[in-house]
Amino acid sequence: KIKNKKIGRVELLDDKIAKISKKHKIPEDDARQIVKNNIDFYKLVEKYKKIDTKFLAQILTSMPKEIKKRYNLECNPLDHESVLKKLNSGLITKEAVLEIFVLLTQGKKVNFSKFKPFNDKDIKKVVEKIVKKNKGAPIGALMGMAMQELRGKCDGKKVMEIIKKLSN
Repeated sequence: KIKNKKIGRVELLDDKIAKISKKHKIPEDDARQIVKNNIDFYKLVEKYKKIDTKFLAQILTSMPKEIKKRYNLECNPLDHESVLKKLNSGLITKEAVLEIFVLLTQGKKVNFSKFKPFNDKDIKKVVEKIVKKNKGAPIGALMGMAMQELRGKCDGKKVMEIIKKLSN
């Protein structure tokens, strides 16, 4: 004889995918990959509150594929959670994450201070120098030169903002 026991509702995979996609505003393909790999996305979002959920999803789904394609390396970002911790703390920029994962997957020691974000004042100095040196250059060219020098150390949007102000 079976006693009255509550049986929990089993959540279908498609429902789980839709729920993650909708709640965190991430593409359904990323949500599907996260569910397929049995990643507790809710726990990671809670643990790394300062990392944009779309970017976190990219780190978990797209980056390993890109690293495999470009470098022929197998990378599991969750094997390198120190990178997520540093990103969450603002000690590295999101632009540096892929490069850092590649270095770690290659077994190399990473000097994280190399990826420390520039502050606004430092960015402005670099951009001013480039704009001054290349007067009359199109904004796209200035952006390219600036990002070549600042790559991985700041947000591209910030650089473009400063270039637009200085080139007016």
